[in-house]
Amino acid sequence: MDWQPDQLTSDLIRHLALQNSYQYAGKGQAGSVISRIMGSRADLRQYGKFIAPLVAKEVAKANAMAQNDGLDAVKSILENEAPELLEKKVQTRREGLPELPNLEGRKPVLRFAPNPNGPLSFGHSRGLVINGQYAKELDGELILRFDDTDTTVKPPMLEAYDSIPIQQEWLCGFPAHRIIIASERMDKYHEYAGKMLQGGFGYVCTCSAESFREFRVSKQEIWFLERAANIVSLVAGDAASVSSAAAASVSLSDTRYKLVKSVVSLGTSGERSDIAADDTAGVSAAG
Repeated sequence: MDWQPDQLTSDLIRHLALQNSYQYAGKGQAGSVISRIMGSRADLRQYGKFIAPLVAKEVAKANAMAQNDGLDAVKSILENEAPELLEKKVQTRREGLPELPNLEGRKPVLRFAPNPNGPLSFGHSRGLVINGQYAKELDGELILRFDDTDTTVKPPMLEAYDSIPIQQEWLCGFPAHRIIIASERMDKYHEYAGKMLQGGFGYVCTCSAESFREFRVSKQEIWFLERAANIVSLVAGDAASVSSAAAASVSLSDTRYKLVKSVVSLGTSGERSDIAADDTAGVSAAG
């Protein structure tokens, strides 16, 4: 693929290179400029390999101008061609938590879902403290949910079921309003997975994590429920006589059906999503 920037893009590259060089006293960095361009122009990301050398060339020219002619020469060009890039943005420091949108007078329900495979980390603590503060300020509910359905990668530690609630209370200043253990709710997850499939707003995804990532980035649809007849392999019976939705639903609890390694996910009206109702991990199934 051969690509050349239009005049608008060429000016953008040149002006951002000049701004970066001016800002850093003649020591501009191409990487910073590339990040700015990709962040502000999503349409240019596919041309990254062409843009990178163009940016490097313009940054080198801007740095040379700053060193040979002085920073005022760089500033003069920006004043004439892109004065908005010389404006200093005033950043205001926010105090406290941002307001939660769309509450409309309702009390929020917040969830903290650690794996019970050890003590809480600093990363855990940050999210827990934020959720706890929201619950405290808005008279909401904080749910502590043990995410213990994956016993292979993160096998649970029995003592964590007792120690984590103590740590949570110490960090938040109050105990969780509800404690839920995901592994005790598998029947409920299977029930809702079946409803999703039968209702046509769920689908069975059998692609690998790498393939799914590619689909998500490219925004391609992967509606396996309608387009893949081989999702479910029947151990006994005729697969042709059973719809893929019904077969996938039944196979979650019926030993006559064998489900290939897959995840039941929520289908949306536009781009498909891997965010399932309630708990995606709870409706995952491997065979």
